[in-house]
Formats: sequence, C-alpha cells, structure tokens
Amino acid sequence: MPVNLQWKPNNQPVISDTPERLGLELGGDDDSLGANAPGRVRLVEVPDTSTNKGENENQQPRLIATFHGAFFRDISAPAASRITFDIFIKTAVNPKNHDGQVEGFDPECMFGVDAFIFTFVNRRFVVWLPFQVDSRSEGKFLDLQVIAEAEAGAGSFRELGRSNVLSLGIRRKHRVASTSKDQTTGQSVVYTAKLVGNVVTHPEEYLLLVQSQTSPTQVVATPALISLPVSGPGAVPFQPYAANSLFIMLAANLLDALTPPAAKLTSRIQAALANPEATVAKAKASMKRKIAATVVEMFIDAGFMGARAPWQDEAAASVFNAAFTAVFVRRQGVWKLGNPQGAFATSYWNFVVGDDSSINEAGLGEEYQFDMNTKRSVGGVSAFLALPIPIGGGNKPLRETIRLNGARLQDVLLNFSGSARSFKDEAEFLTAVDRHAAHVGIIVAHEVGHALGLMHTPHVESGDYSEANGSPVLAVMSEGVDSGGFGTGMKFATQTKVMWASTFGVTPNFVDNTLQNKTWQPSEVKTLAWQDRKNRFNALHGEKGMRAPLFASFPLNVPPFAVAWPKAQKGTKI
Repeated sequence: MPVNLQWKPNNQPVISDTPERLGLELGGDDDSLGANAPGRVRLVEVPDTSTNKGENENQQPRLIATFHGAFFRDISAPAASRITFDIFIKTAVNPKNHDGQVEGFDPECMFGVDAFIFTFVNRRFVVWLPFQVDSRSEGKFLDLQVIAEAEAGAGSFRELGRSNVLSLGIRRKHRVASTSKDQTTGQSVVYTAKLVGNVVTHPEEYLLLVQSQTSPTQVVATPALISLPVSGPGAVPFQPYAANSLFIMLAANLLDALTPPAAKLTSRIQAALANPEATVAKAKASMKRKIAATVVEMFIDAGFMGARAPWQDEAAASVFNAAFTAVFVRRQGVWKLGNPQGAFATSYWNFVVGDDSSINEAGLGEEYQFDMNTKRSVGGVSAFLALPIPIGGGNKPLRETIRLNGARLQDVLLNFSGSARSFKDEAEFLTAVDRHAAHVGIIVAHEVGHALGLMHTPHVESGDYSEANGSPVLAVMSEGVDSGGFGTGMKFATQTKVMWASTFGVTPNFVDNTLQNKTWQPSEVKTLAWQDRKNRFNALHGEKGMRAPLFASFPLNVPPFAVAWPKAQKGTKI
C-alpha cells in the first residue's frame, strides 16, 4: 500500500469552536524507501475550484510550512503503519513536550494574524499563515493539503503521497465580545456578527456605533454595535469616498508629549552627547516626519487616495485648524470643547489627534454627540444615531477628538519591561526613534480606523479566541498595537480592505507582503535554532520580544490526536 496521509478526524473540517482539535496521521508503506530516507512533508494551501471559491482565489498552491526530516521504514510493522517520520534534524528532542518549536519545522511565517493548529508526529504545531485570510481571496474555505516527498538527489524530490484537501470553514455568524466597554456596567459590548477567519477572526460587515435605549420608561443610553450588511435587507447607504477627502490633523501638543527631554537622554545614551538639545531637536523632527508619513501610507494603501496628515502648525492645516480652535480650547494640555454642549460639526472624513496624558489607554477614539430626540431603525435595530445617513455624508457632531497618551508612548521608547533602555550612541537612539514613530503612526491609524467602523479583532464568546489570546499583532486594528506591536510596516488587514471597498467604494492595494516575515534561508533551517530565528524576527521588526499568543504558550499537555509518551501518535518515529 502507498504512503498514506490522513487528516483527523476523518478528513473532515472542524466545525466547532475548538479549532485546535485537528491532526494529521502518516502511515502506509513504500517499498522504494530504505530504512532511513531523507525527505520532507510540505503543507500548502490549494486553490478552490468549486462554487465556494473566492472571487479572487489564488490559482497557484501557496506554501505554508515544511517539515524537514527523514522517513523510516520498518518491514516488521503492519503495512498500514510501516512508514514513520522524524523531523528532529539538529538534535534529538523528546517529543513529549509538544512545544512545536523543533529544528526541522520550517514555517513560511513566523507570526501573523491567523493560524492553523494541528497535531503531527505527536507534536502540536501552531502554523501561522503567510497570507491574509479574507472572503475575497479564500471564499468560504481555507483549503489545505499535505504532500510527502523523498529526496531524489541534486536538490530534487519525488512525491510519495498526498492527503485529501481539508476545507476549513472560515466564514460564520457568531456572538462576539468587543473591547468597547459599557461605561455604566463596565462590561464588554456584545453583538452578533458575520466573521471571517480560522482561529483569529475579523468582522465581515461594517460596524456602526449607536446608543440604544435600555429602559422602557426613560431614555437610558448604552453603547451598542450593529453589524451592517452593505447590500440587501438591512443595508444602510454609504457616501462614496471622494479623493483627497481624508484629512487627519496631528495636534502640536501630541508631538511635544512624545518628544523626550534632554535630561532623559543623557542617562540612556552611552556616548556623551555634544549637544543634548540638538539631539532632542533631531528626534522631534524625525518623529514629526515619520508619524505623518506612516499614517498617509497606510490609508493610501487601504484605498483612500489623497489622504493627508499634516501637523497643526503646518500651512496645509491652517484653514481646518482655524475652525477647530474656534470650538476647541486647550485646557491643561488637553483639547476640550469651549462649550461642552456645543459639538464640533465637521466632515465625516476629518479627524484630529491630540495628546491626553490623563487617559489610561495608549489611545482613545473620537466621541460623538448623539441626537437623543430622534430614534432611527438601523439594520433592523432601533437606536440613536450620531452620524448622518448616508454614512460618510454631511457632518459629524464631534465631542472629543482622538487622544493618545503621549507620556505612555514616550515611556515605550525609553523603557522596556520597567527598565531604562540603553542606546550606544546618538545614531542608535535616532534609529529607535524612527521605528517608534512608525509605531505611533500605526496607533494613529488604529484610532482613525475605529472612527471608520472598525473594531479590534473580536473575542468569540464560546471559545477563548480573542485577538489578545489568539494572535501577536501584524495588522493595524489588532488590540496589542499600543504595547509595541510587531513590525513597523503594518497595513490594514485584507478583510478590512474588502469591507471598505464595499462600503466606501475605495480601491485598496490587495498585494500585501506584511506577513511574509520569514527571516532565514532554506539552507539554514537544518542548523538555525528557534531562538536565533526569533532574534532575527525581532531585529527585522524593531522589537525587543515577542508577544506570544495564549494558545501557543500552553502546549505542554498531550494535544488532541497525540499519545502520551513513551508511546506516540501513528506515524511518529520513536
């Protein structure tokens, strides 16, 4: 019988909220193999050719990960289990730990925004996908296949066998808990949404923040989120985006709060500074340039042509700033309404980002003044609506600007895990400033994204698969970007771009390489330790450490379809 690769359970996709309950078994026989034959097992995503395929389904197989090792043939074993596989190349590692970080495991993506979890040769692997999982390119399913190959000399391989295609459903409707809190109860706002993703999900529909009435006898407003389809029953009209409309004014007090004073630099930069004040000026100029450029780049990539992000003291902001300062006044370093009852009426596409060191979070989004005299039916829900219909048209009643905690963000630059960071010289410090400014730009875009109907990656209620527990961050709307994030080249997730293309008629760039974060060459995988791979990843992305997902941190127990040591899952070389 041939080499046999079987998905568990029964070659069927997982339909529950326990996506880690999946395995792959190796068995069968191949009399062309010797007792020890070098080879590999490749995990690929294949194109869907059915009616369930995405409208832009990739027509070529995409490599996700490779397991390098050797096939072993035991002629004394039953034919159904004669072939086993060992992926431990560099050193023999006892597989009872189930940690998934073994020398022969060669994932294409070190960390991403969604993952595929399965058990193979008695280990539980968290395999990050080197592409975005979205409805546009994947349709209804993520189609996975595994191929076993033996070395055939001169760098070539011959196929031994391949699995059936496993179709993991990536679109579902679910109750989710958002990271927005009800200010009265302190509880997360819960809503029902259509979701896209395998482990870590993104909303498929535009989300509208409203105030709902919770008392039948009097108006008691509590925040609510409504998922809005962009067509069909329940759809709400959207004003198409016009080029050059997106305007984000960056307040001068934000730049002041982000810039560290000279007194803090002299103790952190090892080489003596000839002119500390000049170093501060360089840092401030670098942040001013980089923050604005990062914000503009991300929104243009998302399709908002002509997006602008001038600073408050620049000529490009003068007209808008005059209107803004006529309504908002600066009190104790924070921009507040001069008349708390008189909201700032400004275009839907206008945003202001300022400093507020009194907030506990890294950033807070806009706050609107709701019309509590008029209830509307929105998406089949009766609620008070702050924004005009069609969404995107007319003015929004702004009560609070977007606020970032400049002091907290400055602390991220100067300290790490509670200890002062040390920089070799001015050049090393300014390199750190440049990367930090890109992180701040990501946070600015993150908060603007909230104002444009986006939430953090949601927590699926019946499974602990929130963004915080499920993913490090490589997308702008991830919850953890305020704590550093992963990478300075983040973009909005492809599913976000799909949604914005539908709602606002923008034309995003769908060629996104931000998840292509492999940091080693193919020839290195047999010798490069996991810790070295992590160090390279951190250096590439300007990070000090990884924000490990929760489900990757507790694989020490025996995972599904594995067998407690010293026995092992079928196909495992012992």
